[in-house]
Amino acid sequence: MKKVTTAIVHETRKTLSDGTHPVKLRVTYDRKQKYYTLNIASDKSGLTVQEWKKVMESTKGVYKQIRLDLNEKEQQASIIINDMAVFSFAEFETLFFKKQNKVDLFAALNEKAGELKKAEKLRTAELYGYTLKSLKEYTRTDKLLFSQITPDWLKKYEQWMRVKKNNGSTTISMYLRTVRAMFNQAGIIGDAYPFGTKKYEMPKSRNVKKALSLNDIQLIFNYDAAPGSQRELYRDYWILSYLCNGANITDLAMLQYKNIDSETITFIRAKTSHHKGNRAVIIALTPEIAKIIDKYKQPYESPETYLLPIITTNMDARQRLTAIRNTVRGMNKHIKVIAENIGITANVTTYTARHSFATVLKRSGASMEFISESLGHSNLKTTENYLADFELDKKREMAELLTKWNDG
Repeated sequence: MKKVTTAIVHETRKTLSDGTHPVKLRVTYDRKQKYYTLNIASDKSGLTVQEWKKVMESTKGVYKQIRLDLNEKEQQASIIINDMAVFSFAEFETLFFKKQNKVDLFAALNEKAGELKKAEKLRTAELYGYTLKSLKEYTRTDKLLFSQITPDWLKKYEQWMRVKKNNGSTTISMYLRTVRAMFNQAGIIGDAYPFGTKKYEMPKSRNVKKALSLNDIQLIFNYDAAPGSQRELYRDYWILSYLCNGANITDLAMLQYKNIDSETITFIRAKTSHHKGNRAVIIALTPEIAKIIDKYKQPYESPETYLLPIITTNMDARQRLTAIRNTVRGMNKHIKVIAENIGITANVTTYTARHSFATVLKRSGASMEFISESLGHSNLKTTENYLADFELDKKREMAELLTKWNDG
């Protein structure tokens, strides 16, 4: 293979909007040169001539660290080149920037979000994007090395989210779990891994999930909505969710004619469709379910036709996500009004249907295994955690028995 040379250069022929000049990796092969812009460990995109001089000469402080980081990038490039049997700029670029994403968390998050978008996993892609935005706001830099993230760093970041941004425990947990997922994907282990016992432990989110009683559910069933109104539509969707094993709106929206026969509805939950070992949810097609589906079903065109008028086959992934979100928004709006009108004080949402389904089964004596299978959970532990907070009213009722003598 012809000799390939590398060098870190300060590209003074180009001036950035802030008056600095970019720092680049120059790769030369067969008389051809290509330049690759490098991120630097500062809050700017480039360096001034004076800063570059300090980077080259300083023996301590931030400028020395920038030089070490740049030297590390050049060394990584050299290792990649030496391992290539036949050099090509295209292959080098793929390998080099993939390697960078194991060093820079921001680059890794950005790449992962792009992969998820291509796979049409738009909600998860958004989570990675929101996490990246939060981290950039916290650090005020364009680069964050995995090596900079320690247990103490994570504790300070959590505190900033909680106090400065007023983020709730659920949001904080989601962002930090995303960061942990990137550490796992990068294969970082040992002392460099900041999560775990005696390191940084995830905040526990224990939002009490309020399920409805059978009496309250019956009131929703019997609520008199104007025929053809949105309130009637969203009441029926809520009831359908409850009857269909607590299926969420995404799963209801994704139901196609091929998922239903004369006796059952069978589908894989969208949330776990990419997981290994996921199980199909099988629902007995009761007269109540069939009545709602027959009431709203779209005209049959093929087995892939969607049953409900939430999404259509000609929508792309973004349009489907928007349609489903609009349905959830409308459903939450109208089910709250319905609940208020019939005297239910609990905060009723789309999720309440799923929680209520699981709780009614539990209170009726159904086994944990049956509930787990009905919900489409892959293991019992998930179901146990899911049901853990549902029985607050029952716990309060039992606690009151401890001082029953006060009634007399």
